[in-house]
Formats: sequence, structure tokens, C-alpha cells
Amino acid sequence: MPGKEYNLSYKEVADLLGVSRRSIQRYVNDGGLDTKTVITRHGEIRVFNKEDVLAYKEAREQQQHIKKENKKEGGAGGTGDKQALMYQANMLLKLEQENFGLNEKLGNLREEIGTFRTQVEERKKDINRLKTNIRRKNFTIQKTKKRAEIDIKKIEGDRTKYISLIKTRYDNKIFVMSLVFLGVVVLVGLIIYAIVSGRLSL
Repeated sequence: MPGKEYNLSYKEVADLLGVSRRSIQRYVNDGGLDTKTVITRHGEIRVFNKEDVLAYKEAREQQQHIKKENKKEGGAGGTGDKQALMYQANMLLKLEQENFGLNEKLGNLREEIGTFRTQVEERKKDINRLKTNIRRKNFTIQKTKKRAEIDIKKIEGDRTKYISLIKTRYDNKIFVMSLVFLGVVVLVGLIIYAIVSGRLSL
């Protein structure tokens, strides 16, 4: 069933039916006229389908004609009742056609909602996969960080041990040199003492 074209404004419908804008609004509120909201650069406006407007105009004219005939015949059976029944039958047929169109629109809408839900579920799966990858990367980063901290502590410990070893060796070397120097001083003192005391001649 092809889609309807909604391209008549309130003013155009009012001119076509020969009534005021307020009357058009009343027809819409009563459910007699169907409208569609469209967005333009001036904002949201409501537009009408020309075929619906013409059908509504014809129905109103038939209804007015039936009322006139009923008044002429004093409201009793006859032709007026038959026309009233025909009018009601036409209105029921129109309502059934409109209901068919609404059911078709409802079916299309349900299909679109189903497609949208499927897309949403796919997006949720993508987001969950992304979260899982992020958690794995964070775990790897934390693990690498801990290993780096252990290596740094080990390097710092080795450095401390190396510095301590060097210091110990340096202290030992100074101690040995001090002993050698002390021995030399004692030896020189003994030699000088021997010379002074005459025990040793040059």
C-alpha cells in the first residue's frame, strides 16, 4: 500500500472546506481528519493529505444533505433513512481502510523496532568485548609494572651491595697503607736512634 502524501497546510484545508482554522482544529481533535507532523526550518507544522480532506468534505456534504432530507420528510423512515444507512456504511468502509493502513504502519514500525533492538544488542556485545580487552590490557600493564618495580628494587639492592663492597675494599686499602706508613716511621725512628746512640755508624 503506497504511502500517503501530506502536503496541505491548515490554510489550504480551511479554504478547501470553506471553514475556519478553528473548525479544522476541531475536526482534527474529533478524529475526523488525520494529520502528520513534519519539521521545517520554521519549526514543526502539521500537514494534511488531500485525498483525506476531499473524502471528509464529501462525507460532510452527504451528511448535511441527509439532514436536509430528513427535515423535509419529518424525520420518518423512507429515503432519508436509506441514505443515512449508506452514509454510515461508507464511513465504516473508510474506517476499515484506515485501520488497514494503520495496521500496515504498525507492522512496519514493529519491524523497525526489531531491527533497532538487534542493532542495540550488537552494540552491547561490542562494548562488552571492548571492556574485556581493556581489562586484559590493564592486567598486563599492572603485571609489567610489578615486574619493573621488582627489577628496580633488585638493581638498587645490587647497587647498595656493590657500593658497600667498594667502600670496604677502600677502607682495607687505607688500613694497610696506614700500617705500612707506621712501619716505615718506626723503622726510620729506630735507625735514627741507633745513629744517635752510636750503635750504628754511617
